[in-house]
Amino acid sequence: LGDTTTALALWRRYVEVEPRAERRAEVELTLTRVLSEDTGDLAGAVEQLAKVIEHSPDDLALHERMVGLATRAGDFTRVASSLREMGRLRGSGPERARDELRLAAVLRDKVRDKAAARLALDRGRKADPLNLEVIRELADLLEAGPRAQLLASAAARRCRAVAAAGRPALTASAP
Repeated sequence: LGDTTTALALWRRYVEVEPRAERRAEVELTLTRVLSEDTGDLAGAVEQLAKVIEHSPDDLALHERMVGLATRAGDFTRVASSLREMGRLRGSGPERARDELRLAAVLRDKVRDKAAARLALDRGRKADPLNLEVIRELADLLEAGPRAQLLASAAARRCRAVAAAGRPALTASAP
């Protein structure tokens, strides 16, 4: 631990004087790894990684790394923030819907903010209207009337998508 403490102090000093942003980011990532893996200082590692993200806010890999690290640290506000940024960076489509689904789960289960979880799921539904998992999770958070309306419109959208793909729609038939 003595060598680790000395190394951390030296790397921190190096970051202060390094003029090249790219090299500073590399050292800060090394600090993040040492803090999380070698010293077990997850909170310090999260703060260190946040500094790197400040300089590269559009780096999806850094946000994904933050999600994992902050989850381990129990910093779910930070997890939610990185998931929001990941969704913003992806724009729309299935990947965005998956990010919004992950965000909704964190907001609902860890942050205990069901209204924000509903908004995330609604963004996910708009990003990928055929994602049944997003629709199911959103339906679970809605009252009976809006839930029925959501499920009916999702079923109609799904039938149109199947028909547009040239496949016969599934229909229920009585025996």
